[in-house]
Amino acid sequence: MKRTKRFCPLLCLLTAIFLCLSSVIPCCAEGSDSPHETMIRDILAHHCGDRDIQEWIDADLTKQIGQNAEWYVLALRRHGDDSFSAYQSALEAYLTEHDEKSAASRQKFALALLYTGSTSAYIQDTANQTIGEQGVMSLIFGLHLLNNGCRSSAYTTESLIEALLSVQLSDGGWAVIGTKSDADVTAMALQALAPYATESDAVHSAADRALDLLSTLQLETGEYANRGVHNPESAAQVWIALSALGIDAQSDARFIKNGNTICDGILRYRLPDGTFRHEENGISNDSATAQVFLAAVAYDCLLSGSTPLYLLDKDVSDQTTTETEAAQTTVSTPPAEEEHNTGGYRPYACAAVIAVGVLLCVVLILKKPQAKKNCAIILLLTAVAVCVILFTDFRTAEDYYSDNVSRPQDVTGTVTLSIRCDAVADSDGILLPETEYAIGSDTTVYDLLLTATKEHQIQIDASGSADSVYVRGLGNLYEFDHGALSGWIFEVNGTQPAVSCSQYIPLDGDKIEWLYSLAPDGDS
Repeated sequence: MKRTKRFCPLLCLLTAIFLCLSSVIPCCAEGSDSPHETMIRDILAHHCGDRDIQEWIDADLTKQIGQNAEWYVLALRRHGDDSFSAYQSALEAYLTEHDEKSAASRQKFALALLYTGSTSAYIQDTANQTIGEQGVMSLIFGLHLLNNGCRSSAYTTESLIEALLSVQLSDGGWAVIGTKSDADVTAMALQALAPYATESDAVHSAADRALDLLSTLQLETGEYANRGVHNPESAAQVWIALSALGIDAQSDARFIKNGNTICDGILRYRLPDGTFRHEENGISNDSATAQVFLAAVAYDCLLSGSTPLYLLDKDVSDQTTTETEAAQTTVSTPPAEEEHNTGGYRPYACAAVIAVGVLLCVVLILKKPQAKKNCAIILLLTAVAVCVILFTDFRTAEDYYSDNVSRPQDVTGTVTLSIRCDAVADSDGILLPETEYAIGSDTTVYDLLLTATKEHQIQIDASGSADSVYVRGLGNLYEFDHGALSGWIFEVNGTQPAVSCSQYIPLDGDKIEWLYSLAPDGDS
């Protein structure tokens, strides 16, 4: 009895502790974020700072068109209830002023327009003109457009699926070039095919083969590699694909290696500020951060029971389709021609035409004094000819490319600049060999690139403001031409700077290289 009395207080104390813990632990569990929620929150906090998301969209994303803005818009459209009216207007204006050459880029812009609720005819024009024009990537993003209600004059959904399945490689995946599949393109193909995986036996079979390959390609750390470079973007694309197929990457044993999930692999690249780097020891990378954000939102769509990341709610897409098909005019027009000095040959040509016109009138009047009507016609034709001369720029290729070549007034040193595309070229891949240029105190890498492309007649397509220029194409080789991560980068002395080419001012003796890369920050 005494033993029981001594035990009761102890039992009461233990019960009280248990009750306290049982009330605290659930609260902590409910209040803690899962890894993907933390990714979303921290990336938004990094970009927004003290502003709300709407301010970030209106102030920043409207100025970053053609960079990573479109990916954020796609993700935010599926994650919140923000307004994209300012971004939509900015994108439509941008597309009016820029004649986009790359099929995959046009499809990305069209998809972004769809997600903002735009009814621009650019969407339908893109669906009609670009699908299949740029290999497997234009098939993938073309299918995304059709999945969201667009119609194509060249493909039906069924024929486009068949075309995409026809280029599946023998190892079960897809690739932009070659006969060996890579994780990125395989995952992106699955993202587009996902809505049909349970409806079509052919798609189901193809998806199973691709999933087996992706499971095999996963590394022991949970991450993936692209052409030998370990990076978070590849893992992000696989995470998006699995989420689109209804597969929980956090629990599916096929995608857990040595106890590490895809999410664990991605977190290896996280920086303290919430952004992500492309390589394990690299600096913060905008493209890597945007791709991880997409993947985290895609996984959130899966957990919430929503449609996959690249598939809008049916009622929205149906409405957009109807309105888009009704539009008959396009907002896409060629870029305005660069204004040139109206001097040069023009004064002499105008003077010559006027002199000829006056001389003809004098001759007519001398021969036939009553021929004043004919003189009026001659003078009218003369005026038309003068207008043609004034408003038409007749120049040789040499004149065009040598025009407006920038030369520094205060030379502070020299640098070398080269342009290469070894990663995708059949030959040596040198657009411009290592060439020496003089620099001034405020000469930027972009200034040097403009000078070099003018002097050597190399096509260039760049966008952005003076503070942040993005080079989309050189020598008619564009971003996304060889995969969703491909594009032009520049390195100075073997290192990729963290600022735009229009902000980086090189020093005497620097070696500047423009490289076409199959993955940002590397594999060029």
